[in-house]
Parts: sequence; C-alpha cells; structure tokens
Amino acid sequence: MFGGSDCGHADKGILLYYDYQASTFEWSKLPSLRFEAMDHFAKCFLILRLKASQVEGGLNCAEEDDRGWRAVRVDLVSPPLDRYAYALLGWTGSRQFERDLRSFARLERRMLLDNHTLYDKTKNKFLAAATEKDIFAHLGLEYIEPWQRNA
Repeated sequence: MFGGSDCGHADKGILLYYDYQASTFEWSKLPSLRFEAMDHFAKCFLILRLKASQVEGGLNCAEEDDRGWRAVRVDLVSPPLDRYAYALLGWTGSRQFERDLRSFARLERRMLLDNHTLYDKTKNKFLAAATEKDIFAHLGLEYIEPWQRNA
C-alpha cells in the first residue's frame, strides 16, 4: 500500500519507514475479557523525515542540528465509523490514564472498556457511542479533554 513508487512522497525522501497492519477486528470476539495493548483496526505506523521548518518548535536536539531535519512518527488508525469514538479514546491519553479508565469501568461500573467497545455486564449489552463524550457519559464521568488525559 505504501512505500516505493506507490507512495507519493517516497521519491522526495519524506517517508523513512512504514509498517502496515491489516484489520483483524471481529465482532464475534467481543467483549474481550483480556485487554490487549493494540487494537484490531487497520493501522499504519510511519516515520517521516521533516525539515526543521515543518516541525513545531524547530530542532532541539544537538544531533539533529547537523542534519537539518527530524524524524517524526505518525500513527494512522482506521476503525469502522461506529468504533471511531472508542478508538479515539484508546489512542489519546497516557497509558496510566487508559489503564485507570478501564479499571474504573470494570470495578466501579461492571463494564468492559477497550479500544473497540464498551460492554455493560449488568445489562449484557454493548453501549453505542458516537463521540468520546458518550463513553464518559455511559461511565457516569465528567468528560475530560484529550490534552488533559495524563495520569
């Protein structure tokens, strides 16, 4: 999919590395009783070569000064539209925040939360969410902005 002549920027030296992983998402395997660090959506991990002027804050490492560019990692995740809110929540915030949120869901609300869905064990049903705010509401929590999700 990416790389070589297939990638529009590879010939300009912007793409340094990529790793594409196809989706392994299956509804039949939900809810999962085990949390997995990576979700099952299609994803592509990229490392891009950006000029100093393209990186916010410019160059700040001595080793980069000689090169005039910086390697920047970009993660692209492609969930189904009805799973977008869960994927977004799962990819924003610190690891500790995500761990604490899943633990709260399980222990305090008897729900299973992961990057794919929220399952209410008391009602034996999946809870739909169009936005992250919907997920927080299902959990009975005040919404926390992505930039505040650092534990």
